[in-house]
Amino acid sequence: AWVGAALLAVHVAEMSAFHSAMPGYHFARYAQVGATDVMPSPAVASLGAAARAEGQRVLAADGSRNLFLRPNLPRAWGIPAASGTGSLGSAAYGGALQMGGPGDIGPEALRAEPRGIDLFAVRYVIIPESWGVTDQLATSQPERWSVVNRIQFRAADPGTRYAVLQNRRAQPPAWCAPSARPLEDEEARVAIVSGELGAGSFDPSQVALVSEGRDALDGPRGSEPPTVERAGADRPRQFRVKTSQPCMLVFSESYYPWWRARIDGVDHLPERVNLAMVGVRLPAGEHVVEFRLQPTSVWQGLAVSVVALAILGGLLMWLVSRTRLTLGGL
Repeated sequence: AWVGAALLAVHVAEMSAFHSAMPGYHFARYAQVGATDVMPSPAVASLGAAARAEGQRVLAADGSRNLFLRPNLPRAWGIPAASGTGSLGSAAYGGALQMGGPGDIGPEALRAEPRGIDLFAVRYVIIPESWGVTDQLATSQPERWSVVNRIQFRAADPGTRYAVLQNRRAQPPAWCAPSARPLEDEEARVAIVSGELGAGSFDPSQVALVSEGRDALDGPRGSEPPTVERAGADRPRQFRVKTSQPCMLVFSESYYPWWRARIDGVDHLPERVNLAMVGVRLPAGEHVVEFRLQPTSVWQGLAVSVVALAILGGLLMWLVSRTRLTLGGL
């Protein structure tokens, strides 16, 4: 009975999630949902495969209104998307990317100065042609933006035209910055959005922004830069690092307290860097670093919920049996 109830709850949750992604449909009309609504277009599937192979991401500039990357579906499609909606998108992440509540960004986030989408390895951005900024971006920042495709969701509707831009300034999935600078959160956000740090520019490959109170890191100038390589496509969270100096390994994932790192087989607790990213400090040398999510608090909450449900079920069974005995004695 408990298994059946759990499966029913999962099914209802799944239907609710799909309904939130497809607000034009009602539960009674699921048979009318077309294949184009639940499957990625060939162009977007190809884009996702390219981003996945590079360990980078695709961003729908108009967020949940995007017709090609609907909410809740990119993960099922295997497309590494940088946008989304819901409570798991932290305020720090949204602040770094200048992202609104529906997971959207404005044209200002695509200009030369902001570094948010670069930090989170956004290689491809899908932009509505109705914004009228596609050619302007490619012309004003040719070293960064190039139009790699133009796609249209409905052949008869010109309002569904999008451009796919490639961002050559996107950071790799992980890199090692030789310097770390402590800043308050608002100062870090301003540095990421403005692209300025102190009297100079903010170069994330050279300096990581750490929380105020953390130790600074000042790498020597002119030394050989650290190298970071992914262990393989089947191990996207494991990296081989070679550095001649201490550095901050920055992992382009949104920071949560659940992240853990293993450096050369020894567990370490990562710290929050660049306002909303994951980082660990490495000494000079060659290292193998693996990141993993360990949601201990979720497991503890689940255990408490299971125990509570078991107790509640036991009480209900006791009450039912007692009621039967009482009625049987009448």
